[in-house]
Amino acid sequence: MNHHEKKWHVLCRNAAILAICVLAASRPSNAADKHALGNIPLSQEEYAKLLKTMPPSAMALPAAYDARAAGIVLEPAKDQGDCGSCWAFAIAEAFQAHLLKSTAVGRKNLSEQQQVSCNTDTADDIWGCCGGNFKALSYWGVDGGVWPIEDNYFGYNESTTTCPPTYRSVACGNINQSVPAAAPYRVGDIYTIDTSDPVQVKTSIFTTGPAYFSFDVYDDFNSYWLKTQSFPNNVYSKGAGAVYEGSHAVLVMGWDDSKGAYLCQNSWGAMEGPLGDGTFLIDYTDYNALMFQVANFDLVSAAAASLKGVGYLPGSTPPYSEAYGVSRDGRVVIGRGGSASGLQAFKWTESGGIVGLGYLSGYTASEAYSASGDGSVIVGSSEVTWPPPRQAICWRSSSGMVGLGWLPGGGGDRSWAKDVSSDGSVVIGNSYKGTGTSPEGFRWTEASGMVGLGYLAGASASYGVGVSADGSTTVGGSWFGGVNWEATRWTWNGATIGLGDLAGGDSNGTAYDVSDDGNVVVGQSSSALYPQGEAFRWTPSGGMVGLGALPGASQCTAMGVSANGSVVVGFCVIGAGWEAFYWNAGTGMISLRDLLVNTYGLDSGAWTLGSVAGVSADGLTIVGGGSYQGNTQGWVASLSQPPSPLCTDGTPFNQCAGQKPQFCTPGGLVMMCGVCGCPSGAPVCKVDGTCGPRSPRRGAGRGSTERTAPTPPGPVPLEPLPPETR
Repeated sequence: MNHHEKKWHVLCRNAAILAICVLAASRPSNAADKHALGNIPLSQEEYAKLLKTMPPSAMALPAAYDARAAGIVLEPAKDQGDCGSCWAFAIAEAFQAHLLKSTAVGRKNLSEQQQVSCNTDTADDIWGCCGGNFKALSYWGVDGGVWPIEDNYFGYNESTTTCPPTYRSVACGNINQSVPAAAPYRVGDIYTIDTSDPVQVKTSIFTTGPAYFSFDVYDDFNSYWLKTQSFPNNVYSKGAGAVYEGSHAVLVMGWDDSKGAYLCQNSWGAMEGPLGDGTFLIDYTDYNALMFQVANFDLVSAAAASLKGVGYLPGSTPPYSEAYGVSRDGRVVIGRGGSASGLQAFKWTESGGIVGLGYLSGYTASEAYSASGDGSVIVGSSEVTWPPPRQAICWRSSSGMVGLGWLPGGGGDRSWAKDVSSDGSVVIGNSYKGTGTSPEGFRWTEASGMVGLGYLAGASASYGVGVSADGSTTVGGSWFGGVNWEATRWTWNGATIGLGDLAGGDSNGTAYDVSDDGNVVVGQSSSALYPQGEAFRWTPSGGMVGLGALPGASQCTAMGVSANGSVVVGFCVIGAGWEAFYWNAGTGMISLRDLLVNTYGLDSGAWTLGSVAGVSADGLTIVGGGSYQGNTQGWVASLSQPPSPLCTDGTPFNQCAGQKPQFCTPGGLVMMCGVCGCPSGAPVCKVDGTCGPRSPRRGAGRGSTERTAPTPPGPVPLEPLPPETR
């Protein structure tokens, strides 16, 4: 049976088991048959590409090894139930074993439900209850954008009934949006081991940690598991005439050379199996007959939280720079800065610093507004300082800067690109068609050129500001005259809809960014509490919801949203200045400066964080413009892991589900399930589980329906940011 046939065998077998369970409203009676076999093995070619040769261990390998005795595996064997999620249990057990072996964070019971509900990477054959494989580790990878969480928030409650899955019984949005990371570590390199050489497998387990182990299951394995058939030394080995049933994944955590076997922990119950504790032994030499696959990985510590300036281009007098955007991976920051030859678009990286991108031929200035997923494509505009023309530009690392032209129909002379899809193929922005005309949002591709987005009925102009990762959804605003704008969402080859206003608003709002899937839109709308503008978050199911404002603010604007829509960033107008904010469902709206100081222990020093321009896909890298030692400079704030939720001082918080005591610290930051116990007074519980000092806290916004409106310090017109600025 080849790789493709095995994949569909797994999916079809799991579909049949789930259907039986639904019809019977219970599990099958046979304890071994109740579990779907959920591993979808890699092809031999793909497996070989990931092979790593393990260097010899510095210590001699013992004749027998059990990671439980070494204190590396502490959780008893779990029960995956009727769901074919063995792959999720195997990677969760491996990750938490690596934490125990290589870090000081202690025991963490990681969430299999997070993987089953949220990891939908079918390109890597991840199918929830219907099957998966060790490549799901990349969901918790350094570039995956998601942190592992602990199991005690949601437990394991999967009951999907169809294969391939048409839904997840526990919605992902309820898992990733407000739950803190289990530990500041992620998966680095993922590699496979040569299973024909037991020394390689044992070395990987001993030096790196327990590993993901998959094997073909035959009917006599079920007999072995149920103890209805005996095997020499209680070690399973495939018998002659056994019938193939599927592929299964477990944790390999030891070995016994005297028996020639690996020790594995299953996910079919803690008191089950031939050894009575959820574990079993499997013969080394069956690696070919049972198609063993072993995968392990490197554990990577998250970078420490930091706040850095992007610096200035040479010749900038006075010193000036602003960050206008960041790539999805958080590694490339783009914006505009002064230079010896005038205002110029730039890109900034940690290793390369700030680099000017130049101008179009015949133009004298430029700015960069957005970057593709890896930062290799950058869009913005180039212009003659005055009068126009101004032209949208696309800069590629391979070919440099080119102009995108203008919308056809009247000799346009002004256009600017505002955002670009993750792969760099779709650019959106705005263009005039000629003198005396109003701007219209556009969508550009290499094949179609610049195509107008149109606008809502009754409007006479539009702005395109943000685009989804795949380029299919654009957001911005439609103009009805004066200061009357309505946030607008365009779906390519689909509908154009207005997003309405917050309660009490006066038809005055614009959308500025959109999540990867196009279903979370953020921006600004007037509201009864904030007539000059309140930050909002819109979803198709929940509509437009106000995010409130920082204390003393007269208006706030949401400028960026993370890939999954859980993190929103922006700025508020407070008096004559701007203040950056951070929002997620657990923290509410909080000052970014206070977050960096109180939660991550950073010293903001001479920085004043003003405007926020964007956020990376994982919600951990935030960029904007502010003041440093009296000069305007772009900044980059990097969070080591998501912040803990906030709650009212001295009250219990509910995310431990009553399983462990949990109270807020005096600073209002949640003490996550007893991770640290800070004394009364000034210290607060930080994300690394330690107590630290706090600066005066500004408080959290609660949204337009829950706050008392402050007295505005003065009129500030509510309209989209001018095209000439961010």
